[in-house]
Amino acid sequence: MSFITRKRAIVGLLAAAVAAAGAMTAFAFFTGGGTGSGTATVASDSVVNINGVGFNGQVYPAHGTPVVFTLSNASPSVSLSVGSVIADTSTFTNGIESLPAGCPDTDFSFAPVTVTTELGPGSTLVKTGTLSMTDASTNQDSCKGGTPTLHLITKNP
Repeated sequence: MSFITRKRAIVGLLAAAVAAAGAMTAFAFFTGGGTGSGTATVASDSVVNINGVGFNGQVYPAHGTPVVFTLSNASPSVSLSVGSVIADTSTFTNGIESLPAGCPDTDFSFAPVTVTTELGPGSTLVKTGTLSMTDASTNQDSCKGGTPTLHLITKNP
């Protein structure tokens, strides 16, 4: 075999060996999984305040008087839903206290006020309800000159 032919044969064999080595080379890699987590904060209850409860007249048997009050959302960032405003009967009968001796608090009632709204952060809303005194068909003189205090609460839908 001539030198050139031999050289070509060697080069050819080397090329074939490199190609075969490349074909047999395995590519390896790893796959990886991962997990992650984060913590969020759920807002706490915010408060709707009932301020400026005022009476626009006197109360007497079989007569009611308008009660004006302001609802205010104390939260700077959360809207709050309010369904209605009712007398707070959790402590006082019909939500009434500070009556003269002998004047029954059961003679008074506050009609629920439907609000059904969402108060935006820091917003206020003025509403009007009615405080009534029933006609008990008995002498109610013990209530004369009384200054009842009305306690109100919000009720959510």
